[in-house]
Amino acid sequence: MTFPLGSLRSEGGPSAAPSKGGSYSREPARQSAAPHHPAGWRAQLLLLVTGVLWVAFGLDYTTTRTVYFTVALLHVLAEVPLQRLVAITGVS
Repeated sequence: MTFPLGSLRSEGGPSAAPSKGGSYSREPARQSAAPHHPAGWRAQLLLLVTGVLWVAFGLDYTTTRTVYFTVALLHVLAEVPLQRLVAITGVS
């Protein structure tokens, strides 16, 4: 008796070694409600931050500008030790 795709038994009967051919898997298929996109949350976060900045600049330009550039300056200053380490070790 021949089984579809030769995945369950070979022609030799129950005592024969199972065939490795075919694509049947006895493992349950993993079902998810939505496809998994690892970078999707990053895009959503960037859109949210952009929207918040637009609204904040529209409501109070001076305060938002001060906060924005303070965060930007702290970000640059935080990278200085890393840049010095790279310059000392020569690792890029």
